[in-house]
Amino acid sequence: MSIPFVRFGIIPEFGATYLLPHLLGIAKACELAFTGKTITVSQAKEMGLVNEVVPASELTAAPYDLAKSISSVASLALELTKRGLYQGLDNDLETQLQYECLALGFGFQTQDHEGGKSLFRQKATCVQGRVAMRE
Repeated sequence: MSIPFVRFGIIPEFGATYLLPHLLGIAKACELAFTGKTITVSQAKEMGLVNEVVPASELTAAPYDLAKSISSVASLALELTKRGLYQGLDNDLETQLQYECLALGFGFQTQDHEGGKSLFRQKATCVQGRVAMRE
């Protein structure tokens, strides 16, 4: 994997000049964009450019497994979390804390929260003052 544009006499495209500094920090983004250097899949994972590395034999199933895992959570909590994470890219901490407070207050009033508490209680045990989860 590389950001080879400078080797071809052009600048990075497809939003790379925006995304790379946000994902990697300016120093690492500059290093990759200025040199066009190739990095390994392991390096890309370490930098946070990819979430997971799987063998080729699992490549088709991995995204479906992730989608299944995401689809199994409470949809309203997922929506509010997604909104918060994306807003957090542009907001300051105080604004985000206000959003979280409002979203938490709303979430505590939902049936999804009640169901989540019940499920947690079914799976949790208390051992010497610490919570442990049963499989």
